[in-house]
Amino acid sequence: MARYMKLNDITVQTLLGERPDIYVVNAMAWLNDLGGKNRKSTLIAMKTHTSVVLGQFSKVSNISDSPLIKQFTRCLNLNVDSKVRYNIIQDIQKLFDHIANSTFSTPEEIQMKAMALQVSFSAARMTELSRMTMKDLDNSQKNKMIIATTIKKGSKVRNETITLNRIESLLCPVDALRIWIQTRMKINIQVQASCELFNQWRITYVGHL
Repeated sequence: MARYMKLNDITVQTLLGERPDIYVVNAMAWLNDLGGKNRKSTLIAMKTHTSVVLGQFSKVSNISDSPLIKQFTRCLNLNVDSKVRYNIIQDIQKLFDHIANSTFSTPEEIQMKAMALQVSFSAARMTELSRMTMKDLDNSQKNKMIIATTIKKGSKVRNETITLNRIESLLCPVDALRIWIQTRMKINIQVQASCELFNQWRITYVGHL
């Protein structure tokens, strides 16, 4: 926008006048004529950033709703269509109903319940679950549990914490995790600091819920 203003001797005061949307559309038309492989993304960025700034400082506060800008955006096919990430989205209430109405007695079932509730209340990824160890778990507080987790994306590593609050419900993730830890001890699974929170060979079973 600054380049267009300089080329056409447009001052800031002029741009902040009664019809700033006219200058925005003219600038977009000029930028569109320049072409280039990044034309579309550059036009979208220009429209967005310019509309935000002019909406704050010009006499037209809702410039993004300008019919002129909307029509020009449609003509250049700049509208961004939202795409769903998955074809099917499961209703989580079905999972909660299943857990509330089922009995979990075997070690595999107890771990499945703990994992399912932890994922439901924290949105933790399966890769995060597989890396969690007992030393990552802070179970010292009565009404909450804190779990340190590591998220890796390529060469980047980000350390986060998951805080689970205890609730008076059959769906309490804190109670489910504590029952799982007690079960581990009863079946003689070593509860060491470096020991995985969930058994690796059982993690795939969580999908069966």
